[in-house]
Amino acid sequence: MIGLIGLTLLAFWPTYLSRPFSTIDGYTHTHAGLGALWLFMLLGQIVLVRSGRRDMHKALGRASYLVAPLFFLSALLLAHFRFSRMDEVTFAREAYTLYLPFSVSVLFLGAYVLALVHLDRPRLHGCFMLCTAIVLLDPVVARTLAFHVVQFPKFWHYQLITFPLGFLILFVLLRGLPAHSRDRRAFAWFAGMVVFVQLLWFVAPRTARWAAFAGWFRQLPLT
Repeated sequence: MIGLIGLTLLAFWPTYLSRPFSTIDGYTHTHAGLGALWLFMLLGQIVLVRSGRRDMHKALGRASYLVAPLFFLSALLLAHFRFSRMDEVTFAREAYTLYLPFSVSVLFLGAYVLALVHLDRPRLHGCFMLCTAIVLLDPVVARTLAFHVVQFPKFWHYQLITFPLGFLILFVLLRGLPAHSRDRRAFAWFAGMVVFVQLLWFVAPRTARWAAFAGWFRQLPLT
């Protein structure tokens, strides 16, 4: 979590953190603030569990009932704000990229809801809570690579690195659950869904159906 927070600073320095506050729209500020709050809350939860402060862990967890849905909504509103402001030519060229923020938002919410469903199974609950950070790896690591490490010829080349990294962490979490247990089976279903949804990135966004969905989403009166 500390590493992810550090990478987040690197990833968003060129396009957000280094720019004057007044030059950036409110949707971006809201999403960035809630995202940072979520990452620090996760780090705090880990520290509290490891130090045996389960009372404070539960109290902070109750705050997530507000922060997580707001972070999910802020991601969708930010995506809508950006895509609804594009002209037709730009939107036709960029519509496929909506798949990434949209799928990340859905997977984030799914992981959070499953974490709440399994509050009575601490190890499984913890795995699902960590998954709310794992699905954020792509936007963070891809930007870090693009701005500070290497420029790939195609945008989707970064996902050839970021997605397998997330898959590896999912596999480690899965192996950490008891073999042949209900917890491992439940987590395996979600991990498989994450892999499926992210692999669809290489196929689905270029289809007519996705273009139609993106166009419908863009026309919604949200922002």
